[in-house]
Parts: sequence; structure tokens; C-alpha cells
Amino acid sequence: MATSTDKWNGAFVRTDKLEGEGGLFGSNRPNLIYLQFVTATVYLNVTNEQSPYIHNLDTGEASESNIGTIFAVPHEGVQNIKNESQIIQEKFRFKPLLRGVTETPTRGDQVLCAHLGNVNYYLGPLNTDNNVNFNQDNIGITMTPAEHGNVKTIPQKDLIDKNFDKVPVRRLVKKSIPALDFTSDTKQGLMNPVTGDEFLSSQHGDLTIEGRHGNSIRFGSRGTDSMLYISNGRSTLNSAESWMDSSIIAMSKAGTLETLLGGHDLETESPIDKKIDTEPVIQEFRYNLWSDINNSSDRKIIDTVQTQYKDLVGNMELFDEQPDRYTKEYGADQMYIGSRGRITFNSNEDMLLSSATDIHFGTKGYVTFSVGNDIIFNSTNIYLGKSAVKDKNPMVLGNELAGILKDFVKVIKTAASNFYFAPVPLVDSNMVPIATAPGPGTLGDIEKRIDGILSEFHFLENNTGEEKSKVEKPPQE
Repeated sequence: MATSTDKWNGAFVRTDKLEGEGGLFGSNRPNLIYLQFVTATVYLNVTNEQSPYIHNLDTGEASESNIGTIFAVPHEGVQNIKNESQIIQEKFRFKPLLRGVTETPTRGDQVLCAHLGNVNYYLGPLNTDNNVNFNQDNIGITMTPAEHGNVKTIPQKDLIDKNFDKVPVRRLVKKSIPALDFTSDTKQGLMNPVTGDEFLSSQHGDLTIEGRHGNSIRFGSRGTDSMLYISNGRSTLNSAESWMDSSIIAMSKAGTLETLLGGHDLETESPIDKKIDTEPVIQEFRYNLWSDINNSSDRKIIDTVQTQYKDLVGNMELFDEQPDRYTKEYGADQMYIGSRGRITFNSNEDMLLSSATDIHFGTKGYVTFSVGNDIIFNSTNIYLGKSAVKDKNPMVLGNELAGILKDFVKVIKTAASNFYFAPVPLVDSNMVPIATAPGPGTLGDIEKRIDGILSEFHFLENNTGEEKSKVEKPPQE
């Protein structure tokens, strides 16, 4: 492996006479101009400590400052490269130009290289094909083998990282949504003659950060209403974020979730080396809260949040102001967190979940709570079962019930008949006094079993006399 103490310092490039009167700097002669930023082809990168190139090739010293660097061959200012081993030199090692924002190129990418302040930097990868996944380098690396002296260019196929999967990921687009984009009467709309869709004659774009394989961050807006999307695992068929993405966090100020994140086709095949030949199909946004789900794949809303709220509170004033509050037609400020798989919230300390109005939980399966200590529900009233809101059938206090049952047993034990003004104890069918009769099912046995009906783990608060919602008797049949 060759080493070198010299450095690449940019390039002086000879230029022919430029168009225009007088040529460059008023001269008709060819000139040499200094290029501080020069395109280059990436030969390899250093992405982790396992790479042998984390070591300085001249000193052998390992340094974390080499992580994120690349070895690249500038297209200007480099001559007489006779073999590929001459590329792997410290003179051709380049660091990211920016401190905190870096996209490490892969082998075969084209970048801009610069020598600034005695340090080699790169900026890129360059967007030669406007492809978010991979862009072909249209220049390559040129070598002159010593044994023949013939100029040789490393084929493009040999410059592509064999561990890199080229996937036909679509670049994010901003589709026109007239209901949200036309927020001013002065805005001018046009009609697409091919599709018949209405769109703005000119529309501001969004700031997007896109990864190579279908993940992105969008800082955007609809009209003047801002939005922020963080998306991962977008199908190669889709050119916009949707609720069908593997996972997505969407924050918006206007528009329903169905309008903003209308579902698209879910890709079931591997996207590697697959051509895009179909258009995504919009699917219904399945967004039902507090609903019963039958055994089929269809979802049927049996009880909506509105009806539950009306039964609980007794009025619908809240929904008079916001009739779509708990439906998929809600289009005000909101945040959506969705995943086609699992969502995990985890904290080593406290976790708080708070709302100024209501919190609703819904699941197609089960809800479990697993805690190491106690669960405390502190509320005005607790209703178990959806019909309990209407029936108002109260729960029983265990200690009070046990006390009443013990008193009842005591009364029966001391009960006696009056035989000629003399008390005679009550007896069972065997003519044994019921107060002392042994065996299961006797008063003595029942008295011992009363405490067993009390749970050692689950407790209810006493009736304190504080104002509660009115508990009514269940309707008489």
C-alpha cells in the first residue's frame, strides 16, 4: 500500500479561449485557472472502527477522526496513477466539509473535493442523476498502467460498491391539494391536460432530507399552515409519505389525516433491482376510535366516542363546536404517530401522559397493565362495561358486605322458636341445632368462609360523602 507525504492542493486547469469578446480576463490566449472545488470519484469510505483505514496510512495510528472520511480521486490535478493501490494514500483522504451534517458517500459516488486551510474536504455525494438512491459518476477514475502506457478508465461497474443495493426509490414530491393549497382568493390554479387534476400555477416546495432507501424528513407547509413529517420504510411505489409507511410521525396544522396521509399500495416484494411500472393506489385511511371490530377484515363502528361522551356527560356541546372531533374528518392541529409494526415507549424514569380534555385507548385485541407495585385509578366514577354508563349499577364494598353477612349469620345463630314461652334453638333436618351443626354448608362453615370473599389485592375506596355523579337505580323490567 503506497504512502505519501505530499498533498493534493486543488488544481490548475488550462482553459481554451472562452466565448465572448477578449476571452478570459481580456486575453485571447489559453489560461490556467485555479479550481479550489474539483469533482472527484469515491473509491472507498470509512464508516466504522472495523475498517482498516481508520488507521493513518503514513503513521499507522488509529483515530476516530478518520471515521466518515473517504478516499477519492479528483478529476483535476492528479496525474500518473498507474494502479489502484496508488489511490489509497493519505493525500487522497478527504474529510466531511460540514461538522454536524454528513452524508457518507459510497464507492462510485461523485463528490466535490477542496483543499482548505491545509485540510482535504469533500462535499456530496453530488446529484448527477437527481436520484435519491444512487447517482452515476459520469467521469470515473483514469489510470495509465506503466507497462503499456495506455490510458485506462476503471469501468463504472467496478466502481459500484458490491455491498450496496440499488433500489428504485422515488424522490419525494409535493402533490397539490387544492383544498389546502388554495388558501387565498388571489392564488391561480391550472388544470393538468393529461390527468385533469387541478394544481397551482406555481407552488413553493418543501425542505426535505431523504435517505437512500425510503426514509425522509419533510419541513413543509400547505398554504401557510406548516407541517413536519418523519417517515421510514416508504414503499418504492410511493412518492409521498402515507400511513402505509413502515413508521411515520406527522405533525400538521390543517387537513384530515386521510387527505394528508391517504394510504398507498403496500409493497410485498423485495425492491432490489425492481423496476417501477405501476402507480400507487390510494386506500381508505382506517381510523376508528373506540369501536368494536367484528371477526372479518372489515371494521364496523358500533359505538362512537360521541355516543359514549353523550351518555357520560349528558350533553353534546363539545361536539356542537367540533362535530368531527373524534372522527377521521378532524382537520385541525394534530400529531399522528403510526407504525405497521410495534411502537414502544420506554423510560428509565417517570413517564407522563396528559391531556386537557380526554384520553382514549382502543385495540383490536387485549389491553394489559403489568406493574411492580400498585395501580391507582383516581377518578370521580369508574364504569366497567359500555352499558354501565346507562345502567348505573353500583359495585359493592367488600368490607361492608362481609360485615353484614357476619351479622346475618350471628342473628340466625341466636334465633330460636318460642315454645310455651321458652326459647328452643333452631335445628337442621338432622335435628341438630343450626348454631352448632358441624360440616360444610352449615352456619359455622359459612361464617368461616365470609372473609374468603375479600380480595387481598384489589380494593375500592369508601363512600366518602363527597359529591359524586348521581348513581341511579337500574331500570326495572
